[in-house]
Amino acid sequence: MSLRHNGFLSGSSRHSSRPRTRRPAPAKARRSRRRAQRDARRPDLQLGRSPPRQVRASPPPSRRSTPAQRSVPANQRNSPCHRPDRDDPATAPPEVSSVSDYPPEPWRLAGEACLSMWRLPVDEVAGLPAGAEPILIAGRASVFTAWIDYRPPGQLSYRELLCAVAVHGRGLAASITQIWVDSEISRDGGRELWGIPKELASFGFTGGRTFTATTGITASTDTATTGTAAAEGTTADTTATTISDTTAATDTATTDTTAAETAAVHTATTHAEPTGVWIATAAFTPRAGLPFPLPARFEIAQTLAGRLTRTPVRWRARPSLAAADWAVNPAGPLGQLAGKRPVGSAVLRGFTLEFGPRGASTSRSE
Repeated sequence: MSLRHNGFLSGSSRHSSRPRTRRPAPAKARRSRRRAQRDARRPDLQLGRSPPRQVRASPPPSRRSTPAQRSVPANQRNSPCHRPDRDDPATAPPEVSSVSDYPPEPWRLAGEACLSMWRLPVDEVAGLPAGAEPILIAGRASVFTAWIDYRPPGQLSYRELLCAVAVHGRGLAASITQIWVDSEISRDGGRELWGIPKELASFGFTGGRTFTATTGITASTDTATTGTAAAEGTTADTTATTISDTTAATDTATTDTTAAETAAVHTATTHAEPTGVWIATAAFTPRAGLPFPLPARFEIAQTLAGRLTRTPVRWRARPSLAAADWAVNPAGPLGQLAGKRPVGSAVLRGFTLEFGPRGASTSRSE
């Protein structure tokens, strides 16, 4: 047997003298080799330590920035809570007067209200703006009085007593003829925005059931509602007589109790503020009501800048019927209600309302 036959000297043998072509390394092997070479040049990785974390330095403050701006962190300078024009005393705007402190319309308010409806002859209704026509039924107008306690989460917190007359309009409409509040902001805003004739008064609210109002704001209003002061002056005597007559006409013991509470509250208020004029006092006893709120829409017609302006109001509350006992000063601003009884009363609990924005002027006052 020859060597050529066995393939040792054959040209097709695997041990041929011709050089073999080298196959290229796979891509994965090349990446591993490059990673190993890169890591070999990192002494920190060879010692098992993680590389140091690079932190980008904050840019230097601008040349035109104020000291107050440089004191604020860079990540908060563009925050909406940071206002350099107000935080910097040197650039803060000057203080504005109290007239500008009221919020813009619409006002979103919340609270509790107690209201009564009266029927008065048309000749006893005064204070309506020119162009507002009252709704008459058998020669009588519908008059509404309301005690309102505005509370959070509304925009403003204050107390209010108002008298309004139902007038013709686009749907339900009324015009406020008399109104008193214990907030200068509310007074200024009501006059400037909607032409509502708000005046200042002191209020005593007891348990959400008994209410009293006296013209002017006093510092002793809170202590006046305790009912511990003694009755003094002619106004107190007139009030006691009026409340006694009203109580005598009441059938239930519940109303007798509320009338006694009413007399005590007003007596204390008169003693605390002898120079003010007592307006009225009322006590409400809630009856059956709805467990869910009801919406209502109406408009308020007032004179603003010589024109009759109508402002929409959106109201949502849980109404309930109520029994009301009123005592009104015959010589006071609501003297037209003295000696009369409301035809109906209601309590509005947990109400929310949106007052405004006012609509276009409809006519020019004479």
